[in-house]
Amino acid sequence: ETGWNNADRLVATVAHTVRRLQEAGLSVPFAANASTLAHWKGTAPLILLNPGQFSAAEIQSVEALALRGVRIAAFVGNLPGKPPAFLTTCSATVLRADPSSLTARQAEALAPVLRDSLDLRLRFPTGVLGYGFRCGRRECLVIENWLNFGRTVVVRLRAEPHARSAAACELTNGRSLSIQRNHNDWNIRIPLRPGGAAVVCLQENN
Repeated sequence: ETGWNNADRLVATVAHTVRRLQEAGLSVPFAANASTLAHWKGTAPLILLNPGQFSAAEIQSVEALALRGVRIAAFVGNLPGKPPAFLTTCSATVLRADPSSLTARQAEALAPVLRDSLDLRLRFPTGVLGYGFRCGRRECLVIENWLNFGRTVVVRLRAEPHARSAAACELTNGRSLSIQRNHNDWNIRIPLRPGGAAVVCLQENN
């Protein structure tokens, strides 16, 4: 690490944590500096990596997002002691782990906690990872098959309350995909090659 500064270490921590969480099957579509949160208009749940170093302005931005209904989880390290007080104000889920040294086993143990506490809409089956994001009125899903054999997987996406129907297609070849409503979820059947990937576009209709 010779020559590394604090910014370098922070970037490495973000990259490492995102990789571990995605490998554990969580959708992590973007990363951002806390200083940009004051201008962020989204409602996606947030995972904070170093809340103990947040400035007063950044803490205020997080508190404003919590008031807006954004769900929050925060890594506070594995050392004893109280987490930053603003996390309690924000009803954040506190994760007692060091994100810079997060192991695959730790990430797998934290995955169900984060799915439930952050109320994540997108769920992958075993051996599949990826992420989802919204583009206009469409949901875009990036799906990767980490197993060495081909298969058809079912990816679950929670439907919006107003949606009555939906259509999905694979963008790489324009092929329509089978999609069915199962209670509150859309079940999307996606054929995947061994170690292959797919980019899926889904549009809900009222």
